[in-house]
Amino acid sequence: SGLYMNLQYNHGFFDELDYTKRAEKELGLGKPGFLSEPEDYFTADLKYEITDPDLKFEIFALLEVNEFQDVKEGSAYALFPTLSFWPTDGTKMEIGTVLTGGGENTKFQMFKKNSLCYLLLELTF
Repeated sequence: SGLYMNLQYNHGFFDELDYTKRAEKELGLGKPGFLSEPEDYFTADLKYEITDPDLKFEIFALLEVNEFQDVKEGSAYALFPTLSFWPTDGTKMEIGTVLTGGGENTKFQMFKKNSLCYLLLELTF
């Protein structure tokens, strides 16, 4: 039917590790440690081929939850809608944006004031 969906759960990103000798060795991290304790992340990726395989609409969504007791202030979201078109072999054009929001005590809320729209031209040879 042209519809694709992928759901994932992730507990923590690499920048949420405390400083340890193992992190210094394996990730090349120096002192001091990184940002915080590991948080919970839920992601969903939804793709739909509109008329044929050359035109696709995709929405990638990420939900960050660092406080299950106060979900309103302890969570943030990021949405990444894109429209992609392949006019010829090896050529891709894409337009997209990033939308974010959420509580004040979250990692992704820092992007709330920054708007982003982009146009991408990709040539593969």
